[in-house]
Amino acid sequence: MIHEEVILAGENKKTPQYFPVYIHLYHDGYDSHQVPYQEKLLRNIRLLRKMSEQNPSDPKWLYYLGRELCSYGEVQQAREVLENAEKHALLTRHGRTLSIQSLLYSIYSQQQDTYEQAEAVCNRMLEVEPSFPDAYYYLARIQSLRAIQLLQAARKNVIQAEESFERYRGWTEANKDIYHWKNHLLYADIMKMCGNLADAQTIYTELLSVCPDQEKNDIHKSLAFIQSQKQQLQK
Repeated sequence: MIHEEVILAGENKKTPQYFPVYIHLYHDGYDSHQVPYQEKLLRNIRLLRKMSEQNPSDPKWLYYLGRELCSYGEVQQAREVLENAEKHALLTRHGRTLSIQSLLYSIYSQQQDTYEQAEAVCNRMLEVEPSFPDAYYYLARIQSLRAIQLLQAARKNVIQAEESFERYRGWTEANKDIYHWKNHLLYADIMKMCGNLADAQTIYTELLSVCPDQEKNDIHKSLAFIQSQKQQLQK
């Protein structure tokens, strides 16, 4: 039986070593009937807190503590511990750095208000290891989530722009083209980007009768794109 992690003996024995070998290690864990999962987590957290207090700058123990806190549902505590772990790991180029950062990403990506932190930690992963596939996937995923977030905000602002014309009484004259066609064109563009092609097509078609001639070429291109997508789906 092999337990914990495999390391080399010698001067560098505290740092995990990584070599490309075709060996798979399986951890059977504990019998859930004998050791309840929550009790095991609490025991691990208690022991790991002691290890972290004894070795406050060791990223390994901080990583394990953050991981167990995550599993126990103490996400905020886990985030603080893992942020500290990453700080020390980056200073020492620790072998657990990418694991720490991956766990941080999983925490940041759960909340919209920490999407920026999630993207930032992905970029730090690529600074550590530019060929790490997971980092590229995580980065693409969080960027797509942020894009959806921005499109949702843009849609709300387009609606707000139209409603504001009824309330606005300021000295500076509002651009009436926004009310008559620009706002509708922008809304149609947003619908197209969101994949709501039916609504976009309806708005684009209606705009052909009210928008300036210089805008009609782009509208025809958008309508052609929507039609080509419909044809692809029908094949």
